[in-house]
Amino acid sequence: MPTVVPRLLLPLAAVLLAALLLQTAVLAEGELARSAEARFFDAHNEFRADPEAAGFEEPAQDALRWAPDLAEVARDWSVELIDPQVLQHNPDYTSQTCCWRLIGENVGVASGVDVTDQAAVEGAVDRLMTAFLNSDGHRANTAQGRFTQIGIGVALDDDHDRLWVTMVFREPTSDAPADKEHPFDADADTGAKDEDEKAPGDGSTEDEKALADTPAWQCDTTPQPLSGDFNGNGTAGIGWYCDGDVLLQVKPGDYTQFRFGRAGDVALVSDFNGDGKDTVGVSRGSRIFLTNQLAGGAAEISYRYGRDGDVTLVGDFDGNGKDTVTRVRDDRFFLRFTLAGGSADETRILAFR
Repeated sequence: MPTVVPRLLLPLAAVLLAALLLQTAVLAEGELARSAEARFFDAHNEFRADPEAAGFEEPAQDALRWAPDLAEVARDWSVELIDPQVLQHNPDYTSQTCCWRLIGENVGVASGVDVTDQAAVEGAVDRLMTAFLNSDGHRANTAQGRFTQIGIGVALDDDHDRLWVTMVFREPTSDAPADKEHPFDADADTGAKDEDEKAPGDGSTEDEKALADTPAWQCDTTPQPLSGDFNGNGTAGIGWYCDGDVLLQVKPGDYTQFRFGRAGDVALVSDFNGDGKDTVGVSRGSRIFLTNQLAGGAAEISYRYGRDGDVTLVGDFDGNGKDTVTRVRDDRFFLRFTLAGGSADETRILAFR
């Protein structure tokens, strides 16, 4: 729950001056990204100082300090995410970062952002920060008392109206590069160690890696929870569907994100081709859109079945190993044994009171 800040009523002259300053103080793209990083940084320390004010029961922690070397790694990864347009963790951040005893990473993306507008960017930062705090794994990194340093990298994606952010947390060893109190403070001597020097916490201790490397993403509506065997190993993974955005945890530490469908669609998770792997399709009124891949793009199968307002179920209703789509209307189940429109292959009535 975000902290509520009371509005400050200013005299008219002050209001006019503030409005003038806002109109004339236009930040360049690089400055806007750095300003967003500082806003994320301040929000982390505001939460650590008083988690209860945000509605959480974690104990208060000392403020994080800004680590320029972590910020460099974070910025590089945020920029790297722009080309594939897929939210994922940096698989090499533990080796790209030196001098740690404990290390963690959070990543996130906000869509529909005018990245040339300061107010829009600040709003995206605030919404993403709320998403991070409402996610147990991300909040664990933010509230971890052993972490004393953070580096944040923001990339503004003008072509796709997206803000990408990567955050790297560290409990440093004694030979870590110099940090500073705030991102806008002057840089200190980095004190970087020789590349050949190997110190404890340089990525050699497997059980000290990230606490919960879970992607975060912005959803302005109520997301639909998902579950399915996405890799065919017999164990169910989990995920979310929100207005066409799909975020899946195939297994712990293995995530995939893509777009399929659009706002208002209902996600359908099932094994539509009998290969043992569940994929994500959608129902849109009487229309069905399915794919046999965990990827975005055009539907491989699309057809009409049933009526707008019907409830949609998926399952293997004829025992052939392939799941199909059934519609439910009142107490009637209209079973269809193929992935195609037409009349029901079987209608069952299951009354309830």
